Amino acid sequence: MLQLDTIMDVVGDGQPLPASTPNEPDSQPRAAQKLTENDIDGASLSGRQPNQLTNKELKFWLTCRGQQCTKLKTKAQLIAR
Repeated sequence: MLQLDTIMDVVGDGQPLPASTPNEPDSQPRAAQKLTENDIDGASLSGRQPNQLTNKELKFWLTCRGQQCTKLKTKAQLIAR
């Protein structure tokens, strides 16, 4: 699984793309690939109840959705968000 901070370009078969340099005459631009919440562990609740998750898991889940969690200290605050 991919980590949120470790996103790499991959081909359809899951293998990393070879590194290309600007000096290569045959280098083609790479097509961007969109990640889904299923590509990143913890990005989806996938049937789990928020009150069963740890604070760290809740913060990660909220971060994946673009929410700021810096001022949220308690589990109740995280769940309410």
